[in-house]
Amino acid sequence: MPGISTALKTHLEKIKITSGMPGYKILEAAALLPPTPGATELYGDSDSAALLKVMKSFYTYGRSHFSWTTSSSSAGADGGMMKGGTTSGACGAFNANFRWLAEHALQIMGWSNGQYIGQFMTQPSSVCIDAKWVGNVCQTKDGYATTKSYKFKDHYWQVHGGTNYDVCFNHTFGSASNIIWSTLSAAPKTVLDKSGWMAADLYKLDKPVPAGSYLLKVKDNAYGSWPNWQIFQEAQIPKKGK
Repeated sequence: MPGISTALKTHLEKIKITSGMPGYKILEAAALLPPTPGATELYGDSDSAALLKVMKSFYTYGRSHFSWTTSSSSAGADGGMMKGGTTSGACGAFNANFRWLAEHALQIMGWSNGQYIGQFMTQPSSVCIDAKWVGNVCQTKDGYATTKSYKFKDHYWQVHGGTNYDVCFNHTFGSASNIIWSTLSAAPKTVLDKSGWMAADLYKLDKPVPAGSYLLKVKDNAYGSWPNWQIFQEAQIPKKGK
């Protein structure tokens, strides 16, 4: 059965993480190994094994309790999400709270911030921490649950020991290219003029996919203020207002 060692439980009491808080429940479900008798450690796993267990537990807890929004509130700062201060946030907030739990509860230090700055689509078949959001990129009309890709402007994660940890998707990766299906560039002016769309509504895929080479915003505020997007071949881009 999952549980928390006596040593870790005592430490959590010191940092005021109690049994009713998300942080406690996440650590409890992570089922970390107990420390060796007489050891000073809080758990028996290696740091890398502990981080993978806690990331998976955080993600699993989030699938039932957290919502991914376009921005984060101050209630999630400084471990606020782990203390029950909020149940919603953007990617940076989820990953900052994962790092907070690692640093403050497990005393795993030596972190740095990871990021990709720019417009891009995640690899298809991505399943995010928010179970209510199946994606916002489709290759056929309304096929978001089939494609399971997300169009983002910027993305943030955490780095430890040379490994990138992204609790939003419960995965580790070596470089940003591992999570990107295609980066996005401004659509050519000729294409914008012909279709009538604004630059913020239509992007060109730097790496075309079978469904097409352009990404068009087809609906604003589809879920949690996130817009929905569809991939089109250039000849199939619908004119604005049609």
